[in-house]
Amino acid sequence: MVWRNMTWIKYPSHDLLNPLISIEDIITSENIISRVLHCYVAFFVPPGLIAGLLILAIFFRNYSRSKTLGRFDILMLDLVITYIVIILFSFTTVIRPGYLHVTNLSCGVLSFFFNLFYFNSQYLQILMLFVLLLQENRTRALLVTEARPLLSISLALALAFLGSLLVVALLGTAAYLHETTYCQTDPLNAWPEYDIVKFSFGFAIPSMFTILFWVLIVVKMVKADAVPLKENMPSPTVMLCIALTMLTCRLFYNIMLLRRTALKLQMLNGSPREELIMNSAEFVLFSESCISLLFILFLHKPCKQAVRSAIWHLRQKYRRNETVDSSATRTTIEIEELEKRTMAGCSNN
Repeated sequence: MVWRNMTWIKYPSHDLLNPLISIEDIITSENIISRVLHCYVAFFVPPGLIAGLLILAIFFRNYSRSKTLGRFDILMLDLVITYIVIILFSFTTVIRPGYLHVTNLSCGVLSFFFNLFYFNSQYLQILMLFVLLLQENRTRALLVTEARPLLSISLALALAFLGSLLVVALLGTAAYLHETTYCQTDPLNAWPEYDIVKFSFGFAIPSMFTILFWVLIVVKMVKADAVPLKENMPSPTVMLCIALTMLTCRLFYNIMLLRRTALKLQMLNGSPREELIMNSAEFVLFSESCISLLFILFLHKPCKQAVRSAIWHLRQKYRRNETVDSSATRTTIEIEELEKRTMAGCSNN
Protein backbone atom coordinates (compact mmCIF):
# COMPACT_ATOMS: atom_id res chain seq x y z
CA MET A 1 0.00 0.00 0.00
CA VAL A 2 1.37 3.40 -0.98
CA TRP A 3 2.02 5.83 1.83
CA ARG A 4 -0.26 8.83 1.56
CA ASN A 5 0.12 12.11 3.35
CA MET A 6 -3.20 13.00 5.03
CA THR A 7 -1.85 16.01 6.93
CA TRP A 8 -3.76 18.32 4.56
CA ILE A 9 -6.95 17.53 6.47
CA LYS A 10 -8.01 20.19 8.96
CA TYR A 11 -10.96 20.66 11.23
CA PRO A 12 -13.22 23.35 9.79
CA SER A 13 -12.82 25.31 13.03
CA HIS A 14 -9.06 25.39 12.38
CA ASP A 15 -9.31 26.15 8.67
CA LEU A 16 -9.57 29.92 9.08
CA LEU A 17 -8.01 30.66 5.68
CA ASN A 18 -10.82 28.94 3.83
CA PRO A 19 -12.97 31.67 2.23
CA LEU A 20 -16.00 29.35 2.24
CA ILE A 21 -16.04 29.20 6.05
CA SER A 22 -17.21 32.22 8.06
CA ILE A 23 -16.07 33.08 11.54
CA GLU A 24 -19.70 33.40 12.64
CA ASP A 25 -20.40 29.79 11.64
CA ILE A 26 -17.36 28.60 13.58
CA ILE A 27 -18.38 30.53 16.71
CA THR A 28 -21.95 29.23 16.52
CA SER A 29 -20.77 25.65 16.01
CA GLU A 30 -18.31 25.81 18.90
CA ASN A 31 -20.94 27.26 21.24
CA ILE A 32 -23.33 24.41 20.47
CA ILE A 33 -20.57 21.81 20.85
CA SER A 34 -19.69 23.27 24.24
CA ARG A 35 -23.32 23.06 25.38
CA VAL A 36 -23.66 19.48 24.18
CA LEU A 37 -20.49 18.63 26.12
CA HIS A 38 -21.90 20.19 29.28
CA CYS A 39 -25.13 18.23 28.90
CA TYR A 40 -23.22 14.98 28.43
CA VAL A 41 -20.95 15.59 31.42
CA ALA A 42 -23.84 16.68 33.65
CA PHE A 43 -26.59 14.20 32.73
CA PHE A 44 -24.84 11.07 31.44
CA VAL A 45 -21.39 10.66 32.99
CA PRO A 46 -22.35 10.78 36.72
CA PRO A 47 -25.31 8.34 36.46
CA GLY A 48 -23.29 6.05 34.20
CA LEU A 49 -20.25 5.90 36.48
CA ILE A 50 -22.36 5.56 39.63
CA ALA A 51 -24.37 2.74 38.04
CA GLY A 52 -21.17 1.02 36.90
CA LEU A 53 -19.58 1.21 40.34
CA LEU A 54 -22.77 -0.06 42.00
CA ILE A 55 -22.91 -3.00 39.61
CA LEU A 56 -19.29 -3.87 40.36
CA ALA A 57 -19.99 -3.63 44.09
CA ILE A 58 -23.01 -5.92 43.74
CA PHE A 59 -21.06 -8.53 41.77
CA PHE A 60 -18.14 -8.47 44.21
CA ARG A 61 -20.52 -8.71 47.18
CA ASN A 62 -22.26 -11.72 45.61
CA TYR A 63 -18.89 -13.31 44.94
CA SER A 64 -17.68 -12.72 48.51
CA ARG A 65 -20.83 -14.36 49.87
CA SER A 66 -20.98 -17.44 47.65
CA LYS A 67 -17.32 -17.53 46.45
CA THR A 68 -18.63 -17.91 42.93
CA LEU A 69 -20.42 -16.02 40.17
CA GLY A 70 -22.88 -17.28 37.61
CA ARG A 71 -21.24 -18.05 34.30
CA PHE A 72 -23.35 -15.45 32.56
CA ASP A 73 -22.69 -12.93 35.33
CA ILE A 74 -18.99 -13.18 34.47
CA LEU A 75 -19.76 -12.22 30.88
CA MET A 76 -21.95 -9.39 32.14
CA LEU A 77 -19.16 -8.24 34.46
CA ASP A 78 -16.78 -8.01 31.51
CA LEU A 79 -19.36 -5.99 29.59
CA VAL A 80 -19.81 -3.61 32.54
CA ILE A 81 -16.05 -3.06 32.86
CA THR A 82 -15.87 -2.39 29.11
CA TYR A 83 -18.62 0.23 29.36
CA ILE A 84 -16.91 1.94 32.29
CA VAL A 85 -13.62 2.13 30.38
CA ILE A 86 -15.40 3.62 27.36
CA ILE A 87 -16.86 6.31 29.63
CA LEU A 88 -13.33 7.03 30.88
CA PHE A 89 -12.20 7.41 27.26
CA SER A 90 -14.92 10.03 26.84
CA PHE A 91 -12.93 12.31 29.15
CA THR A 92 -10.71 13.00 26.14
CA THR A 93 -13.57 15.18 24.90
CA VAL A 94 -13.76 17.48 27.92
CA ILE A 95 -11.71 20.14 26.13
CA ARG A 96 -14.22 20.46 23.27
CA PRO A 97 -14.64 22.44 21.12
CA GLY A 98 -10.85 21.99 21.23
CA TYR A 99 -9.01 18.74 20.54
CA LEU A 100 -6.12 16.87 22.09
CA HIS A 101 -2.81 18.17 20.72
CA VAL A 102 -0.43 15.20 20.84
CA THR A 103 1.96 13.29 18.60
CA ASN A 104 0.68 10.87 15.99
CA LEU A 105 2.20 8.03 18.02
CA SER A 106 0.22 8.98 21.14
CA CYS A 107 -2.91 9.43 19.06
CA GLY A 108 -2.44 5.97 17.53
CA VAL A 109 -2.07 4.40 20.98
CA LEU A 110 -5.22 6.15 22.17
CA SER A 111 -7.11 4.99 19.09
CA PHE A 112 -5.90 1.39 19.48
CA PHE A 113 -7.08 1.00 23.08
CA PHE A 114 -10.37 2.78 22.47
CA ASN A 115 -11.13 0.52 19.50
CA LEU A 116 -10.16 -2.51 21.57
CA PHE A 117 -12.97 -1.81 24.04
CA TYR A 118 -15.29 -0.53 21.31
CA PHE A 119 -15.04 -3.83 19.40
CA ASN A 120 -15.07 -5.91 22.57
CA SER A 121 -18.40 -4.49 23.72
CA GLN A 122 -19.94 -5.29 20.33
CA TYR A 123 -18.59 -8.85 20.06
CA LEU A 124 -19.32 -9.67 23.68
CA GLN A 125 -22.90 -8.55 23.32
CA ILE A 126 -23.34 -10.76 20.24
CA LEU A 127 -21.98 -13.70 22.20
CA MET A 128 -24.41 -13.07 25.05
CA LEU A 129 -27.37 -12.75 22.69
CA PHE A 130 -26.31 -15.99 21.02
CA VAL A 131 -26.28 -17.84 24.33
CA LEU A 132 -29.61 -16.32 25.30
CA LEU A 133 -31.08 -17.50 22.01
CA LEU A 134 -29.84 -21.06 22.53
CA GLN A 135 -30.82 -21.38 26.17
CA GLU A 136 -33.50 -23.98 25.33
CA ASN A 137 -30.98 -26.16 23.54
CA ARG A 138 -28.80 -27.34 26.39
CA THR A 139 -26.34 -29.13 24.11
CA ARG A 140 -25.48 -25.96 22.20
CA ALA A 141 -25.71 -23.66 25.20
CA LEU A 142 -23.14 -25.81 26.97
CA LEU A 143 -20.57 -24.59 24.46
CA VAL A 144 -20.58 -21.20 26.21
CA THR A 145 -22.42 -21.32 29.51
CA GLU A 146 -20.87 -24.53 30.84
CA ALA A 147 -17.42 -23.97 29.41
CA ARG A 148 -14.91 -21.71 31.10
CA PRO A 149 -16.33 -18.18 30.88
CA LEU A 150 -12.80 -16.85 30.48
CA LEU A 151 -12.61 -18.77 27.21
CA SER A 152 -15.62 -16.90 25.86
CA ILE A 153 -14.23 -13.58 27.08
CA SER A 154 -10.86 -14.39 25.53
CA LEU A 155 -12.53 -15.14 22.19
CA ALA A 156 -14.32 -11.76 22.12
CA LEU A 157 -11.18 -9.97 23.28
CA ALA A 158 -9.02 -11.69 20.65
CA LEU A 159 -11.39 -10.63 17.86
CA ALA A 160 -11.44 -7.10 19.28
CA PHE A 161 -7.63 -7.05 19.42
CA LEU A 162 -7.34 -8.13 15.79
CA GLY A 163 -9.91 -5.54 14.73
CA SER A 164 -8.12 -2.78 16.64
CA LEU A 165 -4.77 -3.80 15.19
CA LEU A 166 -6.22 -3.73 11.69
CA VAL A 167 -7.76 -0.27 11.94
CA VAL A 168 -4.69 1.24 13.62
CA ALA A 169 -2.56 -0.13 10.78
CA LEU A 170 -4.74 1.95 8.48
CA LEU A 171 -4.16 5.23 10.31
CA GLY A 172 -1.47 6.12 7.77
CA THR A 173 0.64 8.08 10.25
CA ALA A 174 3.61 5.71 10.53
CA ALA A 175 5.85 8.15 8.66
CA TYR A 176 4.84 11.04 10.94
CA LEU A 177 4.89 9.42 14.38
CA HIS A 178 6.65 12.27 16.15
CA GLU A 179 4.76 15.10 14.48
CA THR A 180 1.99 16.72 16.51
CA THR A 181 -1.63 16.56 15.48
CA TYR A 182 -5.13 17.21 16.76
CA CYS A 183 -6.44 13.89 17.99
CA GLN A 184 -9.74 12.12 18.57
CA THR A 185 -10.40 8.50 19.43
CA ASP A 186 -11.03 8.11 15.69
CA PRO A 187 -8.36 10.43 14.23
CA LEU A 188 -9.43 12.83 11.53
CA ASN A 189 -6.22 12.39 9.52
CA ALA A 190 -6.62 8.60 9.22
CA TRP A 191 -6.86 7.04 5.78
CA PRO A 192 -10.38 6.58 4.35
CA GLU A 193 -9.79 2.83 4.64
CA TYR A 194 -9.64 3.26 8.43
CA ASP A 195 -13.20 4.57 8.56
CA ILE A 196 -14.48 1.97 6.08
CA VAL A 197 -12.90 -0.99 7.92
CA LYS A 198 -14.09 0.28 11.30
CA PHE A 199 -17.60 0.69 9.93
CA SER A 200 -17.53 -2.82 8.47
CA PHE A 201 -16.05 -4.78 11.38
CA GLY A 202 -17.14 -2.49 14.20
CA PHE A 203 -20.75 -1.88 13.18
CA ALA A 204 -22.13 -3.29 9.92
CA ILE A 205 -21.23 -6.99 10.28
CA PRO A 206 -21.81 -7.19 14.08
CA SER A 207 -25.09 -5.31 13.73
CA MET A 208 -26.40 -7.88 11.25
CA PHE A 209 -25.86 -10.63 13.83
CA THR A 210 -27.27 -8.44 16.59
CA ILE A 211 -30.45 -7.68 14.66
CA LEU A 212 -30.85 -11.34 13.68
CA PHE A 213 -30.48 -12.59 17.26
CA TRP A 214 -32.64 -9.71 18.55
CA VAL A 215 -35.52 -10.61 16.24
CA LEU A 216 -35.26 -14.33 16.98
CA ILE A 217 -35.28 -13.69 20.73
CA VAL A 218 -38.33 -11.44 20.44
CA VAL A 219 -40.11 -14.13 18.41
CA LYS A 220 -39.32 -16.67 21.12
CA MET A 221 -40.60 -14.33 23.82
CA VAL A 222 -44.00 -13.89 22.18
CA LYS A 223 -44.53 -17.62 21.83
CA ALA A 224 -46.83 -19.08 24.45
CA ASP A 225 -44.68 -22.18 24.93
CA ALA A 226 -41.45 -20.26 25.63
CA VAL A 227 -39.32 -21.97 28.28
CA PRO A 228 -38.64 -19.84 31.40
CA LEU A 229 -35.13 -18.54 31.91
CA LYS A 230 -32.75 -20.42 34.14
CA GLU A 231 -31.19 -18.66 37.11
CA ASN A 232 -27.80 -18.26 35.47
CA MET A 233 -29.30 -16.69 32.35
CA PRO A 234 -29.81 -12.96 31.91
CA SER A 235 -33.22 -11.44 31.47
CA PRO A 236 -34.13 -11.04 27.79
CA THR A 237 -35.32 -7.53 28.60
CA VAL A 238 -31.95 -6.20 29.68
CA MET A 239 -30.14 -7.76 26.72
CA LEU A 240 -32.68 -6.47 24.22
CA CYS A 241 -32.54 -2.95 25.71
CA ILE A 242 -28.74 -2.93 25.57
CA ALA A 243 -28.74 -4.19 21.98
CA LEU A 244 -31.30 -1.60 20.88
CA THR A 245 -29.36 1.20 22.60
CA MET A 246 -26.11 0.14 20.97
CA LEU A 247 -27.67 -0.07 17.51
CA THR A 248 -29.31 3.35 17.83
CA CYS A 249 -26.31 5.25 19.20
CA ARG A 250 -23.68 3.62 17.02
CA LEU A 251 -25.78 3.96 13.87
CA PHE A 252 -25.73 7.75 14.14
CA TYR A 253 -21.98 7.79 14.81
CA ASN A 254 -21.11 5.43 11.97
CA ILE A 255 -23.23 7.36 9.48
CA MET A 256 -21.19 10.45 10.32
CA LEU A 257 -18.00 8.40 10.07
CA LEU A 258 -18.91 7.42 6.51
CA ARG A 259 -19.81 11.04 5.76
CA ARG A 260 -16.33 12.05 6.91
CA THR A 261 -14.87 9.37 4.65
CA ALA A 262 -16.76 10.77 1.66
CA LEU A 263 -15.28 14.20 2.35
CA LYS A 264 -11.79 12.73 2.49
CA LEU A 265 -12.24 11.04 -0.85
CA GLN A 266 -13.34 14.39 -2.30
CA MET A 267 -10.33 16.13 -0.70
CA LEU A 268 -12.62 18.40 1.34
CA ASN A 269 -12.44 19.55 4.96
CA GLY A 270 -16.17 19.92 5.41
CA SER A 271 -18.08 22.72 7.10
CA PRO A 272 -18.51 23.83 10.74
CA ARG A 273 -22.00 22.31 10.64
CA GLU A 274 -20.59 18.89 9.76
CA GLU A 275 -17.98 19.24 12.50
CA LEU A 276 -20.80 20.04 14.93
CA ILE A 277 -22.82 16.97 13.90
CA MET A 278 -19.75 14.73 14.10
CA ASN A 279 -18.99 15.93 17.63
CA SER A 280 -22.62 15.43 18.63
CA ALA A 281 -22.52 11.90 17.21
CA GLU A 282 -19.41 11.21 19.29
CA PHE A 283 -21.19 12.28 22.48
CA VAL A 284 -24.15 10.09 21.53
CA LEU A 285 -21.72 7.18 21.11
CA PHE A 286 -20.29 7.70 24.60
CA SER A 287 -23.74 8.16 26.15
CA GLU A 288 -24.62 4.65 24.97
CA SER A 289 -22.34 3.18 27.66
CA CYS A 290 -23.99 5.29 30.37
CA ILE A 291 -27.50 4.28 29.33
CA SER A 292 -26.58 0.60 29.04
CA LEU A 293 -25.11 0.58 32.56
CA LEU A 294 -28.38 1.98 33.90
CA PHE A 295 -30.29 -0.76 32.09
CA ILE A 296 -28.04 -3.41 33.63
CA LEU A 297 -28.41 -1.94 37.12
CA PHE A 298 -32.22 -1.84 37.04
CA LEU A 299 -33.05 -4.80 34.77
CA HIS A 300 -30.36 -7.48 35.29
CA LYS A 301 -31.75 -9.89 37.88
CA PRO A 302 -28.93 -9.91 40.50
CA CYS A 303 -28.55 -6.12 40.31
CA LYS A 304 -32.31 -5.52 40.37
CA GLN A 305 -32.67 -7.72 43.45
CA ALA A 306 -29.83 -5.90 45.19
CA VAL A 307 -31.38 -2.50 44.41
CA ARG A 308 -34.78 -3.63 45.70
CA SER A 309 -33.17 -5.02 48.84
CA ALA A 310 -31.30 -1.77 49.46
CA ILE A 311 -34.46 0.27 48.98
CA TRP A 312 -36.37 -2.04 51.35
CA HIS A 313 -33.70 -1.70 54.06
CA LEU A 314 -33.71 2.08 53.67
CA ARG A 315 -37.48 2.14 54.06
CA GLN A 316 -37.32 -0.04 57.15
CA LYS A 317 -34.61 2.14 58.65
CA TYR A 318 -36.64 5.27 57.89
CA ARG A 319 -39.74 3.75 59.49
CA ARG A 320 -37.77 2.74 62.60
CA ASN A 321 -36.31 6.21 62.90
CA GLU A 322 -39.75 7.71 62.38
CA THR A 323 -41.19 5.44 65.11
CA VAL A 324 -38.39 6.32 67.52
CA ASP A 325 -38.81 10.04 66.81
CA SER A 326 -42.58 9.76 67.29
CA SER A 327 -42.15 7.90 70.58
CA ALA A 328 -39.58 10.42 71.77
CA THR A 329 -41.93 13.27 70.85
CA ARG A 330 -44.84 11.69 72.75
CA THR A 331 -42.62 11.10 75.78
CA THR A 332 -41.44 14.70 75.72
CA ILE A 333 -45.02 15.97 75.52
CA GLU A 334 -46.08 13.75 78.42
CA ILE A 335 -43.13 14.97 80.54
CA GLU A 336 -43.98 18.59 79.77
CA GLU A 337 -47.64 18.06 80.70
CA LEU A 338 -46.60 16.33 83.93
CA GLU A 339 -44.30 19.21 84.82
CA LYS A 340 -47.07 21.72 84.12
CA ARG A 341 -49.46 19.81 86.40
CA THR A 342 -46.86 19.60 89.12
CA MET A 343 -46.11 23.33 88.94
CA ALA A 344 -49.84 24.08 88.93
CA GLY A 345 -50.35 21.96 92.08
CA CYS A 346 -47.47 23.65 93.84
CA SER A 347 -48.81 27.13 93.05
CA ASN A 348 -52.27 26.20 94.43
CA ASN A 349 -50.72 25.05 97.66
